[in-house]
Amino acid sequence: MAKLHTRQKRYKLISTSFGGFRRPRNKTKSFSSEESARKWAEEKKLKNYEIVKPCMGLSKKFKVVVKE
Repeated sequence: MAKLHTRQKRYKLISTSFGGFRRPRNKTKSFSSEESARKWAEEKKLKNYEIVKPCMGLSKKFKVVVKE
């Protein structure tokens, strides 16, 4: 396996020390349509959720946000 540079290790959340470890990443799921986002939330049996349009540039995608 090729050696990773420190910047790449930080991006992948791998320790820069010998051996390393992995921390879980919080990934958000985005959808191209509101219907597909709603369908995914129903499949996951989420009860308290909201579908929002993220304000990242000219994004046309939708995101499912779980309310606590």
